[in-house]
Amino acid sequence: MNKKNIKTYMVLLIFLVICLATAWYFTGDEINQVEDTKEQALEKVRQEIFRLSDELEKAEKSGEEEKAKRIEKEIEGQLPEKLINLVRLVKSNAFDLDFFGKVVDQHGEPVANAKINYSMTAMYQLETTARGVVETDQFGMFNIKASGYTLSLKMPEHPKLSNKYMPGTAKLPFESGQSILLEANDHGRGVQSWEGYSKNNPYIIRAWRVEQFENVLHGRTLLGLSPDNKVHTFIKTKQYSKLIAKSGVHPDGDLLISCTRDPGGIEKKNGSWEVVIKAIDGGLQETDDSYKIEAPVDGYHETVIISQDSGESFGTSVLKNKYYYYTARNGNAYGSLKITYEPYLKKRYCGLYVDYIINQNGSRNLAIK
Repeated sequence: MNKKNIKTYMVLLIFLVICLATAWYFTGDEINQVEDTKEQALEKVRQEIFRLSDELEKAEKSGEEEKAKRIEKEIEGQLPEKLINLVRLVKSNAFDLDFFGKVVDQHGEPVANAKINYSMTAMYQLETTARGVVETDQFGMFNIKASGYTLSLKMPEHPKLSNKYMPGTAKLPFESGQSILLEANDHGRGVQSWEGYSKNNPYIIRAWRVEQFENVLHGRTLLGLSPDNKVHTFIKTKQYSKLIAKSGVHPDGDLLISCTRDPGGIEKKNGSWEVVIKAIDGGLQETDDSYKIEAPVDGYHETVIISQDSGESFGTSVLKNKYYYYTARNGNAYGSLKITYEPYLKKRYCGLYVDYIINQNGSRNLAIK
């Protein structure tokens, strides 16, 4: 047994015995076969596996293959039958991967020299079996050869690619900082299989290519607003790195926001409410555009008013994950917003969750690197 197999045993045996056995591996009959309490039995198994694993490593280093095989069988003898079967299942479900993918831009053109970080893990993602970085060729193609069960692909990195990735072969588009998981087999759990993707049928990743990135503000914030129709300005101040709701009207801000609600609806969260958002010397427009790379030239309205009548559950709110473009300060700022409004977040105030991207240089470019 080599060092890789030793590591496999250590990860599987210790992790599963200690963390999972008490929950669903041991039955009453199995517990009766060990001494004292369940915890003492597990500790005894753990200590014995540690001891045998040390001996196994020494035997491997000294080239004593027969001794290593005997110790391996002894390790398996310390485990409940169900856990042995699981170890065998994990070890038997390692597949050789010869995976082809292709990165293209929003126009379907290949993206050369994009880097893709990947990793392979064993079944149930209990051990990393391979990891590395591949780079696309002039045709946007990349190839990963490894062995394991689950393939994880990070978002491709390239100087001219934004953090917005569109639906390609993936069931869902990439989101910033996340990965796409593919497995050897499709179990109907929403995880795709990596089988069948060849040089002639590559896995397509659609990226958004941007010729120039500009300095934009982006982040997420929770705005606590007093529910008394008083105006708050959505603004970035020197003491805070993110945007806040500052009481009153401040012309160097971008948006004015106010809210009201029925105090009697607090307990059941079903009272009437209204939120008003107004752009300072500009306007807003609702959008279903998931890739807010560039704000539109026109089509803006000065004020957005969203309200709900009494008796309706907040679960039917018309302001949940709503998307808007906006412009403010006579075209000196352009931005995009994702907004969710919770009128009864707290007794003293309502809440507005805002994801924002803002270009404060008068440009409509909203691309994030």
